[in-house]
Amino acid sequence: MIQARSAILLGKYTGYGHPMSNRALSSSSTGPSPKYFLSDVKKRIGRCVSFGLPVTGALEAARISRHIGEDWKSLVLAVDGYDIRNGLEEKVRWGEMDAMGHVNNVAYLRFAEMSRIHWFRTLSKNVPRQHKGEWGQLLGPQGTFGLILAEVSIKYKMPLRFPCIFSLHHRLASPPALDETEDDGKLAKAFRFDCTMLSHSIQRPAATFRETLFLYDYRAQSTTALPQWIRKFFQEQWLQQEEQAAVATGRRAEIETDVRGLEMGSWDREGAVEDFGQTL
Repeated sequence: MIQARSAILLGKYTGYGHPMSNRALSSSSTGPSPKYFLSDVKKRIGRCVSFGLPVTGALEAARISRHIGEDWKSLVLAVDGYDIRNGLEEKVRWGEMDAMGHVNNVAYLRFAEMSRIHWFRTLSKNVPRQHKGEWGQLLGPQGTFGLILAEVSIKYKMPLRFPCIFSLHHRLASPPALDETEDDGKLAKAFRFDCTMLSHSIQRPAATFRETLFLYDYRAQSTTALPQWIRKFFQEQWLQQEEQAAVATGRRAEIETDVRGLEMGSWDREGAVEDFGQTL
C-alpha cells in the first residue's frame, strides 16, 4: 500500500497549459499545508483571478473550484484514511450550547459515541454472512461477547456554535494484529479507532478523538482476545483505508499541480500586474 501511495505521489501531472518544471517545484508557493489545504488553494485561486486570467484559465479555475467544492471531505479526511462514505451527519442544537456560547465539551463524547455506533452498523454490510449475527450482538449485552469502551481522548480544535452542521468520521488507528498475541506476548484484546468531527461551514476539523475498545466476555466477566474473523475483517478494512488514502492523496497532487499552472499563467508570469478594476 505504501508503494501504491508513493507511485501516485510521484506520478507526473500537468497543470493549465504548463508542464511541471523545476521552477514550479522550487517556487515560493510550495503547496498548501495539509491542515489548511482547502483554504490555501482557494486563496491561491483568488489571487490568480485578481491578477487576471485568459478565458481558458478562468474556465480552469472554475473547474478546480467546483472539484474541491464537491470533493472537499475526501481532500480533508480521506487522505488520512477516514471513512467519509459512512460518516454521521448532525446539526448543533440550541440546547447543546453552554454559558460560553458554544457546544459544551462533554457533548463531544456523546457525538463520538453516536458516530462509533453508526459506523459499526454500516460496516455490518461488509461482514461475512456467517458472522453477521455475532457482529450485531457486539453492540449490546444480548450475546456472549460485546464491545466496551476502555479509554477515549479528545483534542478540541475549534468551538461549534448554533446553527452548525457537522459530521463525524472514523478510521482504524493502526493495522490490527493477525495473531492472537501482540509483540510483547500479551493477548491481542484491544483495538483503537480515530474519529474526527468536521465542521461543514469552516471545512476543518473541530475535534479529534482516539478510542480504545476491548472485546468483553459477559459469561467470564473479563476481557478476551479478538476472534480470528474479527482480526481478519479489520485487516481488510485497514487495506481499504490505505487504498482510499492513496487515491485522495493523488487528487490533492493533481489539484496542487493544476493550481500551480494557473499561477504560472497569472501572477507568476513575466510582466504580471494585479487587476484592481477601473474607476469611472
